[in-house]
Amino acid sequence: MHSLFCTTRLITCGLVFLAFSPAAPAATITVKMANYFFDPTNSTISPGDTILWTNTTVTFHDTRYRSNSINFLWQSSQIPLGGTFSFTFTNTGFYPYYCFTHRLDHPEHTGTVSVVTAPVNPPSAVTILSPALNGSAFSFSFATQAGYNYSGQFTPSLNPTNWSAFTNVAGNGSVMKFTDSSLTNSTRYYRVVAQ
Repeated sequence: MHSLFCTTRLITCGLVFLAFSPAAPAATITVKMANYFFDPTNSTISPGDTILWTNTTVTFHDTRYRSNSINFLWQSSQIPLGGTFSFTFTNTGFYPYYCFTHRLDHPEHTGTVSVVTAPVNPPSAVTILSPALNGSAFSFSFATQAGYNYSGQFTPSLNPTNWSAFTNVAGNGSVMKFTDSSLTNSTRYYRVVAQ
């Protein structure tokens, strides 16, 4: 975690924290089994997340990891209307799957799961562009990584449960600028969270 501290001759000051979002609790993502397609067809999740396949048709369906090996990473039985099957992904990677029951008549009945991790490097190259003077806007810039979202947040104290977002941007590999124009003559602490 990197930090910068800015203070002025007035009572306004800013602290910039650059951090990754804390480890989020594991998520469960539902994939519907419809008439010979999965919805969504492609899912992107984090390690530890679970895919929950739910059959929404009267036709029995299943899900199986597509592999040339006889040992499947997962393999459900036939699932009736309203039935479910779940699998928790612990490792990053790309996992294509299909409905084994309909593999010959409906080869389009396929899907994928991409398991990815958070960015390797935190936001970097932080520059304070506009120090807060007499209640004016406070601005700073930082370098981003493509494929990740960044949230500019502030708090009146260092209470970690009391952060408010003032802007959100998608990283594109370039330098981004955050500006908080709602400043008053008070202390605010700032951070950028990469997600």
